[in-house]
Amino acid sequence: MHYNTIRADYGLPALVRNSQLDTVAQGFSDSMASTLTYPWNGSHEAGGNKWSGTGGRMKTILGMGFAYPAENIMRVSGTETRFGCDNVPMFVEKTANSIAVYTALSWVEHDGCANNGHRKTVLSDPANYGGTTEYLPTDVGIGIAKGSDGQYYITAEFAHKN
Repeated sequence: MHYNTIRADYGLPALVRNSQLDTVAQGFSDSMASTLTYPWNGSHEAGGNKWSGTGGRMKTILGMGFAYPAENIMRVSGTETRFGCDNVPMFVEKTANSIAVYTALSWVEHDGCANNGHRKTVLSDPANYGGTTEYLPTDVGIGIAKGSDGQYYITAEFAHKN
């Protein structure tokens, strides 16, 4: 899993791939792909409330016995995507492996700036998890779906298993 390779580079423990979180992530990726919508507005929900809408994913994850859920989403389109601050182009071959590598790298290395929320989620910044290291993510679920527009919709759900 590409997240764990990156996390190891930063001296962080590996995340466990969790089938329950995979199901939640895949459901949201499928929803985005089927409706050709990418609802990124800072909280991924209409009205800016991540606790409602689209099946209440955060409540679902909490109900599975997890704490401090967090989510990253991405849409990959075309064969070249520009990153945030440095605007470095990267060729994205449309294979599951290259999309997974691109997504993981862009969330950590190139998405926005070094202090972006995606990076904090993948690298378990305590500021994203109640200011403590007690509830850092232990598990991850990943979903990817291809829309009829040819774009890939990716969701990663991170959570601490109680």
